[in-house]
Amino acid sequence: MFIYLISRHSDMGKTRAVRHVYLIRHGQYQTRTQFEDQKQLTTLGNEQADWAGRALSESKIPFNRFVQSGLIRAIQTAGIINKHLQFKKIEQDVDLNEG
Repeated sequence: MFIYLISRHSDMGKTRAVRHVYLIRHGQYQTRTQFEDQKQLTTLGNEQADWAGRALSESKIPFNRFVQSGLIRAIQTAGIINKHLQFKKIEQDVDLNEG
């Protein structure tokens, strides 16, 4: 249920590439339901995702990949963050789902 961003760059012209993985947990979500597709972000969760997106954008880190889990709360969080990062494609990996 995580979202991760990967930044990759060369180490001062050397042949070795350095990768940094940034893990982001989804925003606050509805917990009073047993159905996964109803565990959507709350108003606060939407705000948290927007704050995270703004901070990531302002960091000027050159992210290369954006991967999210398949859970609705992660999909929503990633979509809001992406309004700031503007990736053309967000990858989905269900292996990131909890459980």
